[in-house]
Formats: sequence, C-alpha cells, structure tokens
Amino acid sequence: MFAAFVCAIPFGLYLLGQNGAWQLFGSFHPLYLLAAVLMTLGKAKTKRIR
Repeated sequence: MFAAFVCAIPFGLYLLGQNGAWQLFGSFHPLYLLAAVLMTLGKAKTKRIR
C-alpha cells in the first residue's frame, strides 16, 4: 500500500487540480496512506499476539 501511495502522488495531485468529479477521485488519495498505516498496525498487532 505504501508503494501504491507513492506511485499515486503525482496522479492524485493532478486530479485535485481538475474541475468536476475528478476532484473526488483525487481526494481519495489520502485513503491509500490510511490503508497502508492500518495494514502495518494490523501486522504489528498480529505479531505481538503470537
């Protein structure tokens, strides 16, 4: 997910600069980062339980 976030930065910023519905798609870009953080925290929690 971190790789998807880093690769999508230029595209997400470009879409945020557009008018109309494309701004909606650009605004979802931070969700990649949120998903990566949540996945990382989930893996760390799983390792502590075992």
